[in-house]
This record gives sequence, C-alpha cells and structure tokens, in this order.
Amino acid sequence: MSKSTLPKLLISQLAVALMSLSILPLNTSTALAQQLQEQNSQQAVSTIPKLIEILEQREIYRSSPVAEAAIQQLVNIGKPAVPQLIEAFKKNRAFLTIGLGETLAKIAQKDSSVAQILIDKLGDKNTQIRLGAMLALNDDSFEAALKKATQDKNPRIRTSAVISLASVDKKSAETVKIIKNGLKDEDIIIRVTSASILSEINSETASATPILIEALENQDSVIRLIAFEQLIKTNKNNSQNLPVIIKAIEDQDSAVRYMAINRISDLEKERKATIPALIKALDDKDGNIRSAAIYALGNMGSDAKTAKPKLVAILQNQQESDENRGSAAMALGEMRKDAVSTVPTLINILEDKQITKMLAVSSAIALDKIDSQALIPALVKRLPDKQMEVPSTVMLSSIASKMKENQASFSNDELAQAISQFETALKFIDNSENEIPQDKVEVLRQSVAVLKM
Repeated sequence: MSKSTLPKLLISQLAVALMSLSILPLNTSTALAQQLQEQNSQQAVSTIPKLIEILEQREIYRSSPVAEAAIQQLVNIGKPAVPQLIEAFKKNRAFLTIGLGETLAKIAQKDSSVAQILIDKLGDKNTQIRLGAMLALNDDSFEAALKKATQDKNPRIRTSAVISLASVDKKSAETVKIIKNGLKDEDIIIRVTSASILSEINSETASATPILIEALENQDSVIRLIAFEQLIKTNKNNSQNLPVIIKAIEDQDSAVRYMAINRISDLEKERKATIPALIKALDDKDGNIRSAAIYALGNMGSDAKTAKPKLVAILQNQQESDENRGSAAMALGEMRKDAVSTVPTLINILEDKQITKMLAVSSAIALDKIDSQALIPALVKRLPDKQMEVPSTVMLSSIASKMKENQASFSNDELAQAISQFETALKFIDNSENEIPQDKVEVLRQSVAVLKM
C-alpha cells in the first residue's frame, strides 16, 4: 500500500512516531508535522460555531461545566476563533454577548494582536459589535491600549475608548485628564460623552455641565437626548432642572419630548410650572406624547385644573385612542371637587353604550372620585349591558358601603334617592343570569338594609 492511500490519521500518527525516533530526515519530519498541525487547526476551527452556541449556557444556568469547557476550547484555538466570535455579537443575545466578551478578553490577554483587533472594532459600524468590543476590553489589563485609542483618528473608536476607559477606572487622575481632553474634541459625540462621564464624578460636574447645556441646542436629537438625561441624572437641584425639562417638552423630536414629560415626576413643588407646557403637549401629533402629558397632569390633581377644557376635549374626541380618553377621564377624577363641572360629560360618556368597557369603567372611577351620588343612577342604567353588569355591581356595592359608614353626612333626600336606585339595581341583579360576585351583592344588600333603618 502506498503512503498516499493511508488514512490521514495514520499518517499523522506515523509522523509523530518517526519524528520522535529521528528516523526520518529533518525536512520530511517538518513537512509531516506541519500537515498534522494544519489538520488539527482546521478541525478546531470547524468546531467554533458549535462552541459559540454553548457559551450563553453558563449565564443561563449559572454553573455549566460544558460552557466553561467551550470557553477554554475557544481560548485554546485563540486568534483563528476571533472573527467568528466578533461576528456572533450581531446575534444580540445578552447572555451570549457576555460569554463572547469574556472569551475574547481571555484570548486578547494571551495575544496582544487580538487586543488591537478589539480596539479597531470599537469603531465598527455595527452597534452590537462596538458594544461587544467594549465589553471584551472592560478589564484593567487593556488600560494602556484604551488610553492610546482615545487619540485614534476614528471618532467612533475615540468615543468607545473613552467610555471603556471610564468603566475600567474613571477616577484616576490620568483617566480624568484624558476624559477632560475629550471636552475639547472636534467631534460633538465625544464632547458629550466625556461630559456625561465627568458629570458623574462629583468633583468634575462643574466642568461638564456647560458642555451638556450647549448640547441641548445640537441638531442631532440623539445628542440632545443624551445631554438632557445626563443633566437631569446628575443635577440634584430641581429648580435648575425645571427650565431644562420645560425646554425639552417643546423639543422637535418626540423621543426627547417623551423623556422630558416622564421626568416631571422627579420635580417637587417646581412641577406646577410645567403645567402650561403639558397643556400644550395635549395637542401633540404623537399619541404617546399626549398620553404622557395626560398622565403627568393627572398626577398633579387639582393643581392642574386649568387643563380641564383640554382633557374634556380629549375625552369627547372619538378619533382619540380609548387609552388616552380613559386616561383623560382618570386625570379629571384626580381633580376631585375641582372637576365637578365635568360630571355631565363623564355621565354622558358612561351612559354611551357604544364605548368600550375600558372607557366606561375609567369614566365611572373618575365620577366616583368627583361625585359618587351622581354616579349611582348612571351605573344602574348600565346594568342591562352585559359587559358592564359586573363592574356596575362592584362599584354600586362600594358606594353603598361608604354611604353606610358615613350615613350621617347625607341628607334624607340623598339617602332616599340612593336607596331607591340600589333597590332597583338589586331587583335586576337577582334576575340576572350573569355570574356576579355574590359577596359584592351581599354587601350591597346589607348596606341598603342599614341605610333604610
């Protein structure tokens, strides 16, 4: 049998044996050794995809010997595994990303040329690859390389390097100096990124704030959003945050407006000053902005009573989403007695059989907070509607119970009218075929009995 017909594995085994005995000439031994190495390398590279898929098991199951072994195998393969490991970041699976980052970090710690590959990937056009490279470099063993990368010509690399360096050590004097230099960078993203990092370091907030305030005027909405969030996050003085929030509520980008409205809850007494801007936001073309503004106004209760006309308009607008109409009703309810003028509108909404159950219930809850006596007949009228039979019974039971507890605060006429309505409701409920909670029915019946005494 000629050598060419021998199985590859047998060739490899013979080569190793003959080399160890020094029987073959040196050049022949070397050729066979290289063939063996190439075969092993190719075989190892072919296993990389399978090993990558195993990585995330360690994070999912917390302890996975199989995943640990996969990491070690990939580290042993080394640089040939790097392209596929980096490409796998695009899968955008959190646990996998963590495993990829640690594996690449270990390979880079053994091979400095891999560290440079990761540095270059800090400027990749793909966001997931940039984030993955940052995760892999998040170790103080790469600090020197990151410091050098903050001077790279590629602004993406500079930005990611600054962020990565800060995550490794943002408080050392040298790191702070490097980040401060970023405030003067020609690229606005790096200036804002550096300012954001510095604003989290108490002793450096003053130097960062002017950059962030300037960034609020930038044409790029992402930059404005980053600057806004960082200013609000680090500034503990609500009075200083107030003008920033009001300005952002009127931003041309809906994401900035939405973020600003949701930040109003961070304010205390100052939040009243945002009411005019919020009322204006009720006319926003973006339904999510209108929703956020309604919710914010509702949280202010009677302080936001100047918003009543706009909220009523939203409640009556059939082109508006039911969610926003229901939220408008609830916001009016939070104004309590200051929203008494809206009771007829809320009753009309509640009695409209064409509206959804969600909107009807929202209107009923609002009425209960404003004028529960006016709500009773409206609920009784909705009892024949199957979708409202249970909610109406539950609410009537609650109102009757509260009246029983505070009976002395009602006039004889008020009691007589309420009792009459409750008894009408009970007659209907007793003949109903619906599954109405009997505990609520019993509370209603007992409360009526006490009210009649």
